[in-house]
Amino acid sequence: MSKARVQALRSVELGFTDLGKALAFFTKVWNLTPVGEAEGVHYLRGSGAFHHILSLRQTPRPGLIRMVFDAPAAPASMGCMRRPWPLG
Repeated sequence: MSKARVQALRSVELGFTDLGKALAFFTKVWNLTPVGEAEGVHYLRGSGAFHHILSLRQTPRPGLIRMVFDAPAAPASMGCMRRPWPLG
């Protein structure tokens, strides 16, 4: 089995019970720039080359929804990591 070489954390998707407060925090405190919204998911850009580094959505409980890694090729076994992990 070959080893995946993760080069960077590409982006993170988080769920919040109060999306408005989360958007205000990440745009005003972290100074991230809104770059789009689709189907209730808001995409925020940092200062790097990626389109967005953070995506936020309204959820019944706060939680980590997805982490996206930048890698040359991901093994098929990483598909098992696609599930929501609640925070707290």
